[in-house]
Amino acid sequence: MEQLEPILTVCDKEKLHEIGAIQRIGYLLAVKLTDGDLSVVALSENVAEAPWLTAIQDVRSIMGENLGLLLGDAAVATVLQVFSQEQHSTCGVSATASLAAPAVAVQPDAASARPGAAAAVPNLKYQAHGSRSFGALHVLSRGNPIGVVDGAERVWPLCCSVVAANEGIILLELENAQGHTERSIPNADVLMCGDIMGRVRAGTSILSTTAAFCDAVMDILPLYDRGMVYRFKDDLAGEVIYEHIRPNTITSSYAGLRFPSGDIPAPARKLFLLNGMRLIHDVNATDVQVIGAALPSGAQLDLSMSSLRAASKVHIAYLRNMGVTASMSIAIVVNDALWGLYVFHSYSAPVSPTVEQRIMVEMVARMSSVRIDAFLREAYVQRKLNLVAALGALAEAPSVFAYLDEHAAALLSVLEVEAIVMCEGNLVSASYGNKGVLPNQWGLRELNRRCNAEQVLLLSSFASGLSGDGCGVAFLKAKRLQLVLVRTSHAADVAWGGCPDEAKVVGLNGLLEPRTSFALYVEKGRIESKPWTDADGDIINTLFDAFKDYLHTEMLRSFELSLERSNNECLESQRTALKNYEYFAHMSHELRTPFHGVMSSLQLLLDASDKLDTAACQEIVTGALDCGDKLLHTLNDILAVAKNKYHLTLNMEAFSPSAMLYDAYTVMKPFAVSKGLKISIQHARRGNSPGEEVGRRLTLQVRSPSPVPLNTPISQAHVVGDVMLILQVLQNLLNNAIKFTPAGGQVIMGMHSAASYRDVCAWWHECTADCDISYWEQPDGASPATPDSWTTTQMDSAVWCCLEVEDTGPGINSEEDIKNMLKPFHQLSSGVSKTHQGTGLGLYICLSHVKKHGGTLGVASNPGKGTTFCFAVPLLPAHDDGSGGGSGSGGGASPSGRSKQHVLRKAHNTVDGRNGFSTAQVKNPLVFIVDDSQLNVRLCERKLTLALGDGATFITASDGDQAVSKYEQIIMTGEQTVHAILMDYHMPRMSGKEAIMRIRAMEKERELRPVPIAAYTADVSDISEATLLNAGASIVLPKPTPAGMMETVMQQLVASQVQVNVGTV
Repeated sequence: MEQLEPILTVCDKEKLHEIGAIQRIGYLLAVKLTDGDLSVVALSENVAEAPWLTAIQDVRSIMGENLGLLLGDAAVATVLQVFSQEQHSTCGVSATASLAAPAVAVQPDAASARPGAAAAVPNLKYQAHGSRSFGALHVLSRGNPIGVVDGAERVWPLCCSVVAANEGIILLELENAQGHTERSIPNADVLMCGDIMGRVRAGTSILSTTAAFCDAVMDILPLYDRGMVYRFKDDLAGEVIYEHIRPNTITSSYAGLRFPSGDIPAPARKLFLLNGMRLIHDVNATDVQVIGAALPSGAQLDLSMSSLRAASKVHIAYLRNMGVTASMSIAIVVNDALWGLYVFHSYSAPVSPTVEQRIMVEMVARMSSVRIDAFLREAYVQRKLNLVAALGALAEAPSVFAYLDEHAAALLSVLEVEAIVMCEGNLVSASYGNKGVLPNQWGLRELNRRCNAEQVLLLSSFASGLSGDGCGVAFLKAKRLQLVLVRTSHAADVAWGGCPDEAKVVGLNGLLEPRTSFALYVEKGRIESKPWTDADGDIINTLFDAFKDYLHTEMLRSFELSLERSNNECLESQRTALKNYEYFAHMSHELRTPFHGVMSSLQLLLDASDKLDTAACQEIVTGALDCGDKLLHTLNDILAVAKNKYHLTLNMEAFSPSAMLYDAYTVMKPFAVSKGLKISIQHARRGNSPGEEVGRRLTLQVRSPSPVPLNTPISQAHVVGDVMLILQVLQNLLNNAIKFTPAGGQVIMGMHSAASYRDVCAWWHECTADCDISYWEQPDGASPATPDSWTTTQMDSAVWCCLEVEDTGPGINSEEDIKNMLKPFHQLSSGVSKTHQGTGLGLYICLSHVKKHGGTLGVASNPGKGTTFCFAVPLLPAHDDGSGGGSGSGGGASPSGRSKQHVLRKAHNTVDGRNGFSTAQVKNPLVFIVDDSQLNVRLCERKLTLALGDGATFITASDGDQAVSKYEQIIMTGEQTVHAILMDYHMPRMSGKEAIMRIRAMEKERELRPVPIAAYTADVSDISEATLLNAGASIVLPKPTPAGMMETVMQQLVASQVQVNVGTV
């Protein structure tokens, strides 16, 4: 320990390269080139013991002398030749500079090699360029054979290695040659070197390659007892991955053991990168001091490249504690980093491999390093190929998230991470892999703070920012991407060669005392993680670049699609504007024309009523009513389109198909007759005969033309469906047929039943067999969509009702015309040239209604002869109680589509269902009218006076609050009896719904019989009707009401209040 500085307490502070001593296996000379002469500036003390020199009293006297005085001219010439080669290869000598050294044969004679003879030193001139100068730390030449002649004229064969030291100084290492020849490496060594190379090349992996080299060295250097391949871990600790023990030498084994990083301190690692071999021939030998190691410049002589350099006393003590006598370590340098060491130990005797052997071993070790690098590069290239393969699908992925959903497993494997996390700001948006190691909010904030945009941040230790076992993190940050890659730490038992916590111990004297125990020490549950390597960084950057390119391409694609969409929208807007111009002109005409008729008629009556007779007034009023009907029909069409747009539910109720068919016939017959047409119902024109049942209870027998009684029992109904929706379709088709058929023509209605949709298609083909043009809206092979509120079981049990309307009109010229007819706001004749009035919504509404009911529609025509419209809808079989399985909502249809017959039938059922009520006519009835429009109040009073008689009296209110107050007053006085109430829905202060609820509450509280209430409203939605009925209304009427509907309903409601045994109410 005598060479250590007193303040030395850690090995990392020791200046190993300035130790100032060599091992006793050779001689060291430090020379400096000055004015063409090589002068000695430092030398080892044992030079005085060199056998080729005459006994020297004081070795220091050689300091400053010419090198030729020690080695002779031939040796100097050899050294100068090395100088020349080095200058030309590394220093960049200019073309005008000259470096001349005459070739001198290495066969000295007595005259030229005598000690003290004048040396013929050539005139050496050189000029270095750039910042690089002679003296860089590397080996200039190793193992040059020289012959030195002593005073007795004997030739001493030496091996001379020339290495660089401090700037301008080189070191000459002289060792006795083993069997000196003129060649630097004997043939036997060449053959042996080839054998080792072959064994190393045969390795197929890193382990087999390094093991082959270790075995080969143990074969050629039999004095070593143990050979090891020592692999540095990521934490700089070393692990013995292979061990070769010579039989019958030692019993201990270090295979699989780790040694702490402090066993090889940082200065030693640095020296291994400079000088790849470290030889310690005898740990018990004394070192030889270097005279002149303290240079005149004040620096210490740099022995980094010297293979004779003495070892640190701490290292010697360490080896002694291990029981090692001699040691040889060879660096495995891969990619300019210390990957590992080949270590050879002798436990019985000193070992001094020859220069030739050391050169050979070091050369093959370098080749093994190249092989290791090749294996690592091969693994890296394979990772890169796997990454490229995994990224191949990225370009076609709809989004990064969709790509990761499918390929996250492959990326986890290639990146060698446990989790991939997508983030937005400081929040996790998606994660893949181990979800227990996600970054926490603090971690995400910290990563965003540390990392700038378009950068990759690699942190091998970031446990505080991660959950669970998360440790290492790679953070990729771009404008539209934040990606976190997480590596975990793991716990495992680790076998150490001695306790790692006692690797270095400071003794009582303040100096380091190396540990003395290398016995097996097992550390339980050691927490370790894998840091990021340069290869990892390159792989991650490749991934980052791919994602950035994808996002950039996606952004451009999004811009292109947005631009294309905008252009298309602009073009579509232009086309729509052109179409809408004619449409709005048409709709304006359709609304304004009848409205003008109403206003003109009323104005005429106001201005000239005293000049017109009764017949003329009736004609004017009739015309106004016709205009009002047309206006109402147009509004109903528009509302029906809106209803289908918002997908309102079907109103399922039991009904008789034959009654529905007759209702349509009854309503449309007057219009046909007024135009001179014949309208008829053709019984079983195709298919089954009248009255025949197909499948279940669907009976489609057409009844005789007689009025349908309002009290038809529900038990006579055969099917369940939305009767008002189907009836509206049928009436629209009849209206179209009547409108386009010239006088003298005929319109025929027909009905057919089918057990399945296949039978429906067969019926359609039969219907259109004689037609030139036909179009079935449902594509071939596809069934119509099931109604929203129906189950699959209900659809399977359904029967099909097929209806047709045939006319003898002008027909349709092409299938394209048929398709256009079914579009909204489209007519075959349009603009000022069109021959028939209409909104162009009728057929579109028909098709929408049929589809809503799960059916389909078709049109067939013979141009010039007529057209046939057919549609088919599925209906559910009615149960004994008239229900259809409870599908859909009950109740009536939308007020916009309810017919007069339907409302009257419902009113009659409401009245007839009250036990104890009479339907006898009432004298002097009292009716309560509630409406916020005084005009409507006066009109209702006049209508009801005509219907109920001149004795009828009325109470009025302008809002619900006033109505409730008046009704309460009537009840409290008991002087009057209200026979019926006509209640508007939407009114100020209190709505009709709220007023009805309060009236019903008062009646219930006083145990009074409920007064019939007819609510009427312009809000024609199903929701409004259900709301009013649930509030307590007896019936709901549309506003405006069809002619006679209000009068008839109020007559029935008033009659229901007559007590059986009371004459005056």
